[in-house]
Amino acid sequence: MDELDRLVIATTNRSVLTPEAVGYVIQRAHERLSECMKTQTSQRPAQIQQELKPLQRE
Repeated sequence: MDELDRLVIATTNRSVLTPEAVGYVIQRAHERLSECMKTQTSQRPAQIQQELKPLQRE
């Protein structure tokens, strides 16, 4: 069974985890992270104001 597992993993690494595929995934993750950070950064001041309202009443 260990030999079969090793062969399956090796085949997967060669055929699925190609440098091109890994590069594509990293690029897409970077793009999505950048978009999320833009959205969060633009909404952050309003978020902070909402969080401060209850504290200002105290």
